[in-house]
Amino acid sequence: MKDLIASLVRRYCQKGVLIDTNILLLFLVGSVNQERITKFNRTQQFIPEDYELLLEFIARFQKLVTTPNILTEVNSLANQLGEPDVLSALQYLLNLLKMLLFWMNTT
Repeated sequence: MKDLIASLVRRYCQKGVLIDTNILLLFLVGSVNQERITKFNRTQQFIPEDYELLLEFIARFQKLVTTPNILTEVNSLANQLGEPDVLSALQYLLNLLKMLLFWMNTT
């Protein structure tokens, strides 16, 4: 199994990886406050080590890909975080979107 995963990462490292809702939400929550990962109902199935593993995994790819629908859902779910993390999470998501738009306009 590890060989298959390594092969797929090598094959797609330049093309990119699709980040779906739950994984993007884990990335967002972990980036804002790793302690909230196990406490937020939408990410409580994860642990901070999953976030660290996610960072290591996505670092292998040149592009991260998502869709407008995924971003909309992540925004809605992030709004459930509550204070004080909701504001930080939404600001982080906004900055991420700005980076994506910049990247899209330069390629």
